Amino acid sequence: MTVVAYLSINRVDLAQKLTAKLRTWAEDAPIAQLAEAWAALFVGGPKYNEAFYIFEELAQASSVSTARLLTALAVCKMHLAQYPEAEALLLEALEKDSNDPDVLANLVVCANLTSKPLETKSRYLSQLKHAAPTHPFVVDLEAKDAEFDAIAARLSA
Repeated sequence: MTVVAYLSINRVDLAQKLTAKLRTWAEDAPIAQLAEAWAALFVGGPKYNEAFYIFEELAQASSVSTARLLTALAVCKMHLAQYPEAEALLLEALEKDSNDPDVLANLVVCANLTSKPLETKSRYLSQLKHAAPTHPFVVDLEAKDAEFDAIAARLSA
């Protein structure tokens, strides 16, 4: 939980130090691997591959891949610009949990990155708004829509 707290306040350096300590006594523990993968996602660059392999190992180690784990794999793939693979993982995650807001939010992003038709993007966004109207993605998008409308009204006056 401390790693998550550090990452949420953008202290990747402290999260990495903690995961390094964690590795010394719990290297093979799934929670240690998960913390290491999260930190790698925050670092970015070549660490995206590292995070992907950790998430993939966790998915293979468990008897059932969860929607969250598949979404984490898809996020890594999107960062690596491997959009078809990311979309396939997200669709698999959607089959497991059709109302998971993180799956739906990432499907919206992936659909934009792959230039899917507007109907596809709108369908995923509508599902997300219905499933989780207070999801940070929805709240941020609605705030940006309102800001755009306010600026457009000011400029047209």
